[in-house]
Amino acid sequence: MAFITWCVTYVTMKTTLLLFCSLLCVATSQIDQDGVCTEPFPVVSNAEVSEEYRKPNYTDGSPLPFSCVLGYVPAGRIVYSCSKTKWARVRNGRCLPKPCELPEDMQYGSYDLVEGTDLVFGTVIKYTCDKGYQMMSQFDRRVCMLDGWSNSLPVCEVLTCELGETDSSVTMSRGNPANGEPVKYGETLHFTCAQDGMSIRGEKEVTCTSSGEWSAPFPKCEAITCARDEIHNSVQVRGLPTGNSPVAYGTKLHFSCNSNMALEGVQVVTCLKNGQWSSTFPKCVKLDKQCGPPPSVPFADIVGTSRQEYNDGDWVKFKCQSYYKLQDLRESTKCINGRWSNPITCLKPCTVTPEDMDKRNIAFKWPKPGLRYVEHGDRITFACKKDWRESLNVAFAQPCKDGRMNFPACY
Repeated sequence: MAFITWCVTYVTMKTTLLLFCSLLCVATSQIDQDGVCTEPFPVVSNAEVSEEYRKPNYTDGSPLPFSCVLGYVPAGRIVYSCSKTKWARVRNGRCLPKPCELPEDMQYGSYDLVEGTDLVFGTVIKYTCDKGYQMMSQFDRRVCMLDGWSNSLPVCEVLTCELGETDSSVTMSRGNPANGEPVKYGETLHFTCAQDGMSIRGEKEVTCTSSGEWSAPFPKCEAITCARDEIHNSVQVRGLPTGNSPVAYGTKLHFSCNSNMALEGVQVVTCLKNGQWSSTFPKCVKLDKQCGPPPSVPFADIVGTSRQEYNDGDWVKFKCQSYYKLQDLRESTKCINGRWSNPITCLKPCTVTPEDMDKRNIAFKWPKPGLRYVEHGDRITFACKKDWRESLNVAFAQPCKDGRMNFPACY
């Protein structure tokens, strides 16, 4: 009986001990699990957990440093810490794109950002040549890499135009390149004809454009000619080339009429440098037209008796009145084909009165008693009256011009 009691007591104590141990293990395991941090790690832009700090579990208070990924540089430290199974940020640094130095200046060109907004890792720039220049490099783009800009600086060279052939009669002047070298963008060639009697057909100035082409084809020189205007059957002409050959520059044509006809127009017409005739071709008209009374000429009288009708070829002579003078000494007009030729003009004298001189404080430099009228073309010299000084605005020797004279003055 005593043995049975002992056995029951022993078994009961052992069961209680096992139960206590089990509870103690569970509690200890739960405590360990509550203080551990594991993956996933926090997400940090352009950064990752440093390789030497990677492990399955992190105890409470363990640090978790981050490193910037390739192409980025740290701006301060980035560190997290395990805090009660959660990751807490303790250092607030960040990762920024690695900057590149300012690209070198490109002669005759420039660059623009085509990818990115700043000169940092991954940014792409594109180079463009100035107007009139062309890209000679294989690559026109550069990328900001870890060790700086990729590719070498592109090269731009000025566009040129090939010097074409010109006719032997054409001369290039002012800008003609030496030794047949290509002409650069913006340069201009000037063309002239080497011989008289030739004219440029095309543009006189040709410029090398930004496309590497000439602004116009090279011109040529061709002989200056005048068109054969209509010649009336009654007109006789001398100097025309035979057949239908063009009339060359400088050619003079001489026109005439039969004895019973009169030439209306100029007798000699010349082919000018601009390819035009110096005058229209004349005509021949019959000499059977009469003229009426000669035209009235102011300040002139007909010499002799005036008639109501005049035959073709008749002359009428005029004489200017006192103090009036014939212009160009032309004193006669002729009846030609029913019309009067050579109009007559009498030029007016100038009036010089004492009143004109007194109000200007002047007098004749050499006394001219009774002088009142001065004929056209004559000159009078004035002088200041006593105690008056000359004005330098008007000369004191003044001519008469068709009734007008510019009087000087003294003050």
